[in-house]
Amino acid sequence: MTSFWRPVTRLATLAAVAALLAGGSSAWAVVTLTADPALPDFPDVVTVNPYLGSGGARGITEGRNLRQTFKNPTTIDVGEIVLSFNVDAGGVGGMILEFYEVDDVNAAAWTAGSLVHTISLPTTLDTTEFFGVTLTDADVFTLPARFAGTTGYGLEVSNFDGASTIGTFRHTNTGVDEYVDGVFYVEDGTPSGGSSANRDVWLSLVDANAAPSTPGDVDGDGDVDFIETDNDMISDLDIIAANFRQGGALRTDGDLTGDGFVDLRDFREWKANFPQALPASFQFGLAVPEPASLMAALATVAACGVMRRRG
Repeated sequence: MTSFWRPVTRLATLAAVAALLAGGSSAWAVVTLTADPALPDFPDVVTVNPYLGSGGARGITEGRNLRQTFKNPTTIDVGEIVLSFNVDAGGVGGMILEFYEVDDVNAAAWTAGSLVHTISLPTTLDTTEFFGVTLTDADVFTLPARFAGTTGYGLEVSNFDGASTIGTFRHTNTGVDEYVDGVFYVEDGTPSGGSSANRDVWLSLVDANAAPSTPGDVDGDGDVDFIETDNDMISDLDIIAANFRQGGALRTDGDLTGDGFVDLRDFREWKANFPQALPASFQFGLAVPEPASLMAALATVAACGVMRRRG
């Protein structure tokens, strides 16, 4: 395949660069890169956020390739990739992203299977915490479901020029395996150099055809509800109540404001988008930071949610 690339003007935190896509079109293909993008509301694949707890970092330099394995529950057309990667030096050195099949997402050593897809970025851009890649049209690639048993995928990241220090991956370092369906492998092919099999980086993938999220919707079913009507017996408020005052949270845990914590602000966001009048027990002022009545009501909701699911 003949590959081409061309520089494109950067605008603020957005930059577009040409991407050389293995197995894709030989036409000029452009992807969009974003420095520190907002994390996706309902990613189809997601690992864990290393910035919400104790974390560490590992850099990519000459000959140092880093990897993260993961499972994919449903076939998706990948349109967005976000990594917990701090790009240095203005993106000089570029980046290569390679997706492989793996037979064991928690193997003792990195063992790549068939190459699924490659994205080559001759240059990138400075970031602080997260690095985003958005694909459109012919650049979108299909990632089949791979979830059974120990099977899954692995993403390997390296520098494009084979020489530059391009930045660092941020990984978890809490001593707890917060993402059991994969692991972070360093350059020698072992989980964190053999020191820990509990570390992971943030990796999220979003389908190119994903619909915009509904404000106030926690579980991604497209509505904002008080009593679940979709037969799974768990409403948006159930989820907020069950995880109230919990940190390290995603939107699917009830964090509607994106601060990693489920609290009164998330309840207010849900309430502002709830399309009906609340039951009388919830008709109280919300000017007090942590009203006792809210705590009691949420405790009741959480208990009712558990009973509904058991019933």
